[in-house]
Amino acid sequence: MVAGRNDDTGRGWAPYGLATRVAAAEARAQAELDTAIADLGVIEALRLDDRTRLDIETMAGGLVATIGSILRRHAACLLSDRDIDGTAVLRPVAELMPRLVAAGLLRDRTLMAALVRRARHDQIAAALPLLPTADGTSGLLLRLAGDTDADVAEAALALLGLDAHRREAWERGEAGPVDLPMELHAWLAWRVAAVLRADDGSAAVTRAVDRALAEATGRLLAGHDDDKTVDVVALGLAMTLDCGANDIVALLVAAIDDRRLDLFTALIAHALDIGMPDMRAIVIDPVGDRLWLALRALSVDRASLARIALALADADQRRDIDGFAVQLDAIAAVPAAEAAAILSPLALPAAFHAAIQATGSRPRW
Repeated sequence: MVAGRNDDTGRGWAPYGLATRVAAAEARAQAELDTAIADLGVIEALRLDDRTRLDIETMAGGLVATIGSILRRHAACLLSDRDIDGTAVLRPVAELMPRLVAAGLLRDRTLMAALVRRARHDQIAAALPLLPTADGTSGLLLRLAGDTDADVAEAALALLGLDAHRREAWERGEAGPVDLPMELHAWLAWRVAAVLRADDGSAAVTRAVDRALAEATGRLLAGHDDDKTVDVVALGLAMTLDCGANDIVALLVAAIDDRRLDLFTALIAHALDIGMPDMRAIVIDPVGDRLWLALRALSVDRASLARIALALADADQRRDIDGFAVQLDAIAAVPAAEAAAILSPLALPAAFHAAIQATGSRPRW
């Protein structure tokens, strides 16, 4: 129920509360209509399944709760030095997510793109068939962790640790952790800080709360380390390997066989100079056209294309493996140079690529 201020005492019906009550009712009715229109316009095939929706909500809620707990704890300590009770002037962490959702958090395209891609990626990675190696040796990432090249071994061990963390969460039925890039992490942190501000208290207390939250958020962001995110670690391993044309095909197949989708994605991203977020979007796309082009740009042969496609189809029921089989010969015949040229705009700076898309311009190759 939408209520006016202090509605539990009935004062929401006093003359000074009526305008607020009417405005809230109108806003609620408009939001309900907007939601209904948006829902009716969704193509059924594009609708999120229940597991993906739950994973996204869990990841978003986990991010907000983690950031909110850190900010609230640090801000409360700063306020206590000024004899202000932080529990009285800072909202409880449990209230943050509902307020942020109401403010449009789950409608932000950049945040949702990151969460949807991560959720889909983790689902596919968890469902990939684990295929034994031909010679009975351990999987790719374990082999790389024991490599004589110290840089390769260190990068592989780091990725193994992050991957194990994600798999443990998945086996518990939870969504895996999500690493946001610094810019998006900062965007979310400042919004969490804004919602932590309670509206009660004098102007002096409000100023103290704002300063405490600003300092707490600055401290949180200063401790953010992009170098420890799974994207950076996986890409670092791919750069360390820096394999040639023949080696990369074998590594891509081995990565898929070993269910290491982050490494598979990073190997292609590094080889084609495509950002990890864009490459992840390509890998999880059930249509697969861009992925097949990316693989052909790396001269992946017909047999390897089929093996990768079959594994991905086993892990993602949205993929049309029969349709792929009909097109396989044509895909395998695409010249590597032509495939690379078609995908080359993705290697441009993100802002430039977005501008090309927005203006309808098409580069001439």
